[in-house]
Order: sequence, then C-alpha cells, then structure tokens
Amino acid sequence: MEVILHAGAHRTATATLHHVMRQGRAAMVAKGIAVWDPEVTRAGLLQGITGPGGERLTGRMALRVRQAQEKGAALLIVSDPDMIGSLAEVIAETRLYPRVPLRLSRIAGGIDPAKVKIALAIRSYDAWWASALAMQIARGGAAPGPDLCDRLITQPRRWRHVIADFAQALPAARIAVWSHEAMAGRPDILLRRLTHRRLAFGRSHEHLNAAPGAPSLARLLADAGDDASSLGSVAGRYMPFDPHQRAILRAQYAEDLAWLRAGAGGLADYLDEPALQMRARTDVGRGTPDDPDPRDPRPRDPRHRRLA
Repeated sequence: MEVILHAGAHRTATATLHHVMRQGRAAMVAKGIAVWDPEVTRAGLLQGITGPGGERLTGRMALRVRQAQEKGAALLIVSDPDMIGSLAEVIAETRLYPRVPLRLSRIAGGIDPAKVKIALAIRSYDAWWASALAMQIARGGAAPGPDLCDRLITQPRRWRHVIADFAQALPAARIAVWSHEAMAGRPDILLRRLTHRRLAFGRSHEHLNAAPGAPSLARLLADAGDDASSLGSVAGRYMPFDPHQRAILRAQYAEDLAWLRAGAGGLADYLDEPALQMRARTDVGRGTPDDPDPRDPRPRDPRHRRLA
C-alpha cells in the first residue's frame, strides 16, 4: 500500500484540504483511498513523536497502516502539519521546523520506504510568518515586536532545508512540493495529482481557518488591555514586517522557487511546473488554501540527493 505523508506546512490551506477530503470521503473510499486527517492523528496516534519511547509510535503507525491495507485501502493519505512540528514551537524557536528528521523517521520508520511519498506546500515567508503570528495573537499571544521580526528575517532555515530534512529522514521516499500561491483554492487538482486518480471534486471557494485580519486582531488586543496602535497591516491584512523586511523575505522565497525549478538538487519534484511532468511517469500531483500547487515526484537515487 502506498502512503502519502502530507506534512503541511501550516498556513497553506491544510484545513480547506481536510474539509474537502471529509466531504468526499465516500468517493475516495470507492477509489481505494483512506485518509487520516487531524481527527485521527491527534487522537493519540502521534503521541510520543518527540519524547522518549518513540519506537512505540513507530510500531503503532506500522500496525495501523497494515490494518488499513487489510481493510482494502490501496492508498493512505496521512495529513497533519503537526507531523513536522507545531506552529507554536516554530514561533517560539524562531526556526522553520527544526526537528523534521526525528519526527518523520518515527512516523514512517515502520512503513516500507519505497511506498512513501512526502507532500509539502510552501508559502512566501512574509505572508507565512504573518499568518502564523496572526494565529498566535488570536490565541492570546502577544503581538511580535521589532526584535522578533528581525530574528525571523535572519533565521537561517528555508523551505529548501526542510525539504532536505525530509530526504535525510526518509532517503528512499519521493518528495512533492508545491506553492500556496499557485494552488490556493484548488484541492481538486491537488488531490487528483497526489493520488494519481480521477476524483470528482470541484474548486473550493471556502477558505477555512483563515488568519484574522488586522482589525480583528486590534480588537482582540484592545480587549486584552494591550496596545494595538503599532499593529501593521496591508489592505486590511495583518503584516508585522515593514516594506524593506518584506522585500528581504520575498527575495528569500524567490531563491527557494528558483532552486525548485532548477531541480532541487535531486531532492524533490516541483509541482508548480506541470510541463516538467511529461519527462517521466508521475505518481503524485499538484496543489491548495487555509489562509496552497503540486507536480508528481519521481523516484530518485538517494546517493544523488544534495542540498544546493
């Protein structure tokens, strides 16, 4: 049985994708597809992902995968961005998912590595960090100050480092990457390409779990007795970065996209480039919004994987 680990990232339309898969569960089951979204993964399945006793998680995952196969599933989609770390951890450590290898190796350690695909949506850093910070404020956190914004601009990890961590954790797995910007609102295309099956999903017009806008955040801060006068915004959207900082973050993201277009050093397949899919057989596809674009990964020789 093939297993797709859709590892997020957060704030890249995962909630919308989960909603679409729940709505189309019967159609997916008819195509031999089982789905574990956060309703399953956060009910104890991933317990112990970072602490001691991680081997129990590995065994539990392997057992559950076998059970899904015995029930007739030919493909299992495990979709939860918390697989690679929580949003709160990322913000607290001002690092982009710093513990990916440990987490993924424990989740997939008991699964046939030749049957595993890892799927990841990425997003421009200025919008991604702003969305993440907006969610933190909405959950009672403080608005970030200039020091935190400076640290986020200079933090060394990029999406390409997260992708390299995937390859380190599961060298035999195929990796598919797409951009939020190209595929937001298109879970139909994403699921068709990821599963390599024709599924009757339409375009999604719902943007679930979207980050609150600047006016809503200002009211929340004011109600909590905090100063909201310096809360930045662009066209009503919360934006903690000034124009110079945004330019830096967008340039960093442009470098990631250029790296992906150039072949990602053999690490991943970039699903925003559908024309490139014609060069080889494809198994995974393209990508979708919560606040998501995909091409199918081809098997690579792990010895050729390197981070450019």
